[in-house]
Amino acid sequence: MNLRRVLALSVLAWTSTQYAAEASPEAVVRELSVALLSRDADRILAIFDREHGGYAYTLRGDLTTGPAFEAWLRRDIIARGRVFVIDRLQVVGNRVEVEATYGIGKPSIFRRYIFEVVDGKVAGWFIGY
Repeated sequence: MNLRRVLALSVLAWTSTQYAAEASPEAVVRELSVALLSRDADRILAIFDREHGGYAYTLRGDLTTGPAFEAWLRRDIIARGRVFVIDRLQVVGNRVEVEATYGIGKPSIFRRYIFEVVDGKVAGWFIGY
């Protein structure tokens, strides 16, 4: 690989990492909403902090973490085409409180979420609080 290509790839990697670290919690959650609507699995997964585990509390009060969290994202969110459209959003520190219209393929149900954003990634997702 030539030096020019190595430098270009290094700049791209740094830019992506820098964007993630500098992205506001609001921007991260809005990006997740757009990624879900576009059904872009890679983009959706990239928004979550899977390296440090990630977690979700579901409506039933179940806690999902680690490899089970990624499996849940793939099975219950991405594969089923779940989407949400943000109706109202409020940022409190690194938490984003969202009121949204939610559904499979087409948003139709009101839901509340809290997303915990750390270093430009969604670290936690509280569903239906």
